[in-house]
Amino acid sequence: MGTDKMSRLTRSAVLGVVVALAVAVAAPMQAQSTFKLLHGFLGGNDGANPTSGVVFGPNGYLYGVTLDGGAYNQGTVFSISPGGRYKLLYTFTGGADGGSPNKQLTWVGTSLYGAANSGGTYNAGTIFKVDSTTGAESTLYSFGSTTTDGVIPDCAMISDSQGRLYGSTAEGGADSAGTIFRFDPSSGILTTLYAFKGGSDGQFPFGRMARDASGDLYGATVEGGPSNSGTIFKLSPSGTETVLYSFLGWPYDVWHPYSDLFKDSAGNLWGGAGWVFRVSKNGQETLFNAPNGSAGSSVVPDSDGNLYGTLGSVGQYGGVFKMDATGTFTILYSFTGGLDGTTPGGAGVIRDAKGNLYGTTYEGGVSRKYGTVYELTFP
Repeated sequence: MGTDKMSRLTRSAVLGVVVALAVAVAAPMQAQSTFKLLHGFLGGNDGANPTSGVVFGPNGYLYGVTLDGGAYNQGTVFSISPGGRYKLLYTFTGGADGGSPNKQLTWVGTSLYGAANSGGTYNAGTIFKVDSTTGAESTLYSFGSTTTDGVIPDCAMISDSQGRLYGSTAEGGADSAGTIFRFDPSSGILTTLYAFKGGSDGQFPFGRMARDASGDLYGATVEGGPSNSGTIFKLSPSGTETVLYSFLGWPYDVWHPYSDLFKDSAGNLWGGAGWVFRVSKNGQETLFNAPNGSAGSSVVPDSDGNLYGTLGSVGQYGGVFKMDATGTFTILYSFTGGLDGTTPGGAGVIRDAKGNLYGTTYEGGVSRKYGTVYELTFP
């Protein structure tokens, strides 16, 4: 799987066309919500085409990245204040600092950490840190320095109590099928925890993993498994990989799960890839038929057992949904393709303590083509 192919696959996931599942579902309920445009990207120095959602920071600020735009058209890091003030924190050059960041940032202490898809010393991606106040950027690691560290870190990283970061590379490693890594920002040392073999164990890991109290990691691969349709895996702290579920593929199951995962209190793993799916700790899968079979790559829970996410196809421009504990879907907002944006399917939403939702669209907005950051509130 070459870099060019991965780029095409990544953008397909971003646009919410991971798989167009032709599923007969009942018309979802509609719920009233209030849309607020927080920022419409202009496609110039302020950035363009955010492919991932935003994250919360101190004092109610939001932080995110854009895939494109900035002075060098290599992407940006930005913040938005509670009052709606947009600030460009950093613009990537595509050189040693990296370029094309397309996954959520991660907080460790008072700093933001992220992965850039391209650039770096070996043009295979980087791990970077950005000061949330000054915007000062530090390139902490360049992938491709060895034959085993992996290339193209197409993931949102997660952290442990010691501030170490965990993520994946979409390619590279001993068998060129991707890796799982741990990175220690204090020492700058990256450790390859597992290199996929490209067979039944899966290949080409994608998205944000989940981690439990024992230090086990859980994630998804886009391909591999008996049907070559992807897997859900568990990786122990000692580096032992176990396949919990192998997807069957179209038309019976999810096909190529470009998905973040989260783990609930019962040990179930949840994600979105056309359908919303749940995989139990015993490897049993349950599918929930999202409207038009177009659930995005991330779902987020609340304390009542509801899930929230985006849809790549509600009407013509996509939407935001709620799924209750019975599997009933409610459309919370349908995008119009105008100032509010279009194509939110590749990015999920986050939820604040009041139940408000925040997210991004890849296109639409003020310029009609460079995307938005939005807030949804409810009566």
